[in-house]
Amino acid sequence: MIHAPAVVAAGKAMLAAMPPRTVRRSPGALLAVPLALLMSACATTGNEAKLLDQTLEAHGSMVRWGDPLAGLEFVDPALRDRLEPKGLERERWRQFQVAGYRAQPPVMLAPDRAQRTVELELVNRNTQVARALAWRQEWRYDPAAKRWWLVSGLPALDAGAR
Repeated sequence: MIHAPAVVAAGKAMLAAMPPRTVRRSPGALLAVPLALLMSACATTGNEAKLLDQTLEAHGSMVRWGDPLAGLEFVDPALRDRLEPKGLERERWRQFQVAGYRAQPPVMLAPDRAQRTVELELVNRNTQVARALAWRQEWRYDPAAKRWWLVSGLPALDAGAR
């Protein structure tokens, strides 16, 4: 999990703390900065990061082994009515079986915001035609509920089809 603002802040703090001559004269110091940045990027932010991993795993399993509509229970309740497919769009989703689900690692946009991209492979149950969709998921941590919510909903069925 990469936390971009923390990486930038850690790098700036390290460079500010180093005397200018150290950086210019010591090649090891130049290697220490990227190494420290890499280590800080790999660090988790605590319970929220662990909970994010668990939530993403549960959501992925539900979509992968169930159907994409089953994953809607992870959508933020305040946004569910707006993001949930209705009518014809919902019926279109019911025509598809998930054939593949490949998720990239999440990227932390802020301490309470994360994003990840999933390649969702779908097969139409009626025609057996396969398609792949790029699904950019955006997640928000709710400190009151102590859980992560999907705030981006399902991808458009027509977007990124191949």
